[in-house]
Amino acid sequence: MKGTTFRVVVIFFSIAIASQTSAVSQQALPPEVIAYADTVLHNGKILTADDRFTIAQAVAIRDGKFLAVGQNSRILAMAGPVTQKIDLRGKTVTPGFLDTHYHLDDYAIRHMILKEKNIQWEGRVVRAALWWDDLDMALRDVKRAVEAAQPGEVVRMVARLEMEEMLSQITMEQLDAISPNHPLIIHGPISINPWGVNSYAIRETMKLSPGTPGLPQDGGILITGRARQVFDEYMEWLVPVEQLMPWFEKRMSLSNQWGLTLVTTRIRPSHFSALREIWSKGGLTVRWRVAFPGELDPKKVGNLSDIGDDMLRISGGNGGSVGYGSGWSFAPRIRTMPGERSWEEQGRSEAAGWARTRKELVEEIRYGWSIPNTHVKGDRATFEFLSAVEDAKQNPIVKSHDQRLTIDHLSFDIRPQEMSKMKELGVIPSISPWFVFNKQNIQEMLYEYGADRVNKMMPMKSYIQMGMRPSLESDSGDPPLGMPLYKIERAVSRRDDDQGRVWNAEEGVSRQEALWMSTKWSSYYTGDEDDLGSIEPGKLADLVVMEKDYMTVPEAEIDQIPIILTIVGGQIVYDGREQ
Repeated sequence: MKGTTFRVVVIFFSIAIASQTSAVSQQALPPEVIAYADTVLHNGKILTADDRFTIAQAVAIRDGKFLAVGQNSRILAMAGPVTQKIDLRGKTVTPGFLDTHYHLDDYAIRHMILKEKNIQWEGRVVRAALWWDDLDMALRDVKRAVEAAQPGEVVRMVARLEMEEMLSQITMEQLDAISPNHPLIIHGPISINPWGVNSYAIRETMKLSPGTPGLPQDGGILITGRARQVFDEYMEWLVPVEQLMPWFEKRMSLSNQWGLTLVTTRIRPSHFSALREIWSKGGLTVRWRVAFPGELDPKKVGNLSDIGDDMLRISGGNGGSVGYGSGWSFAPRIRTMPGERSWEEQGRSEAAGWARTRKELVEEIRYGWSIPNTHVKGDRATFEFLSAVEDAKQNPIVKSHDQRLTIDHLSFDIRPQEMSKMKELGVIPSISPWFVFNKQNIQEMLYEYGADRVNKMMPMKSYIQMGMRPSLESDSGDPPLGMPLYKIERAVSRRDDDQGRVWNAEEGVSRQEALWMSTKWSSYYTGDEDDLGSIEPGKLADLVVMEKDYMTVPEAEIDQIPIILTIVGGQIVYDGREQ
């Protein structure tokens, strides 16, 4: 009888507890106690890009991070009354694409200059810079730019590097006649080439830095050396931050349409100030990893690598450039493109410039700085760069627990000893496929180096086989070169844009490896491997939804796959789905 009574009490107590639990579950509990997923994407092909390249059906996001990845039934159970549920209908999902060398701010400025005024240029716009057929055409376009400017406004124009010889033929008298009341600057898409300026610009800038060497000579317009640097520093600020901001926002929006969620870049102080304003208002839709803005003296500022947050962070120092122009190679070129320096002249010039740059690079590494966004072009340049890294690492001043050293572009062939040295030093390779496979580039490479050497250029598979994790970069902001799927397709196929020829197919990577190079492996370059690069619980929720199956679509169509949804930190930043 006593035993029966005890069982009845236990049963009653259990029912009471269950009733209380049910009542509690029906209440709206605080999110600190329990919370459903904010977003669930289900019924898809989730390429997680984790170390095992796991493929799942669904993913749940909460508080800007991946909550769980798995089968539909498990993930859908995490959805609550207000959870956004997205039926993928079999579409492919990948992590957001990371680009380890992408000058997004410069691309924004160039497009602003070329498009903001809606000027009908007579010259051709080639990769966000003007190309003129003759001197008269150039002068007519300069006049169009001046006439479209507001009173006192600085007039800036972006010309192709190949236009430098033409600029050298323009006289100061010609520019002053066209633009007597505006500071006028004509510069290339990168900062290493001479700039053309008028007298007004010289007067305004020299007020800030009198006596600067490198001003125009013999009635010409080109400034070089320290003068070009001064113009770069002071004239940038003549474009107000408020004018820069909307163009940065536009270019970020375009990048999101391509699936880009993070870029690594060098940056100017004025551009960083504009980014800071957007960032402070929560307006960034692309994560930025930027080299230190401005001149860097490690002895004075210490090591500021990784200062910032997940959206905007100083990723390291200014890096180093060697072999940037035509490259710095051990073996002579077969022939030289018209207008370019000979192999001997190029070598002397690179050696002279590298003496100063090397000293700066070594000092930054010795003081513990990470080194992103380097510019290294040529097998001799690769040797010189790695030699500097080795010297720096043998004699550190400040030891950093998480220093990242990288070597970018790598368009040339590379000797086995340099590849081994790269792995030994822990230097991360970053590769830009269009440097060889773009139509114009492949034609120039064949002309200068011949088919046998071109076939050895840009090894990719070899890095992986040696145990390294190379990343993919674009170093271009214009379609298709700046689009992640373009560089992925070229890394897989190694076909050129000229005649569709395949170069050294053995160095092509698999689709799986190419995706890693644009996601997980790129996160090691930026130091974000714990937070980005793969779809895993606890990582920041950056992802891309593709219209077609990346793993099975014909190889030649990889770069044509439409991006229909991009999410950064759990928020939709691009939505191309049919409404």
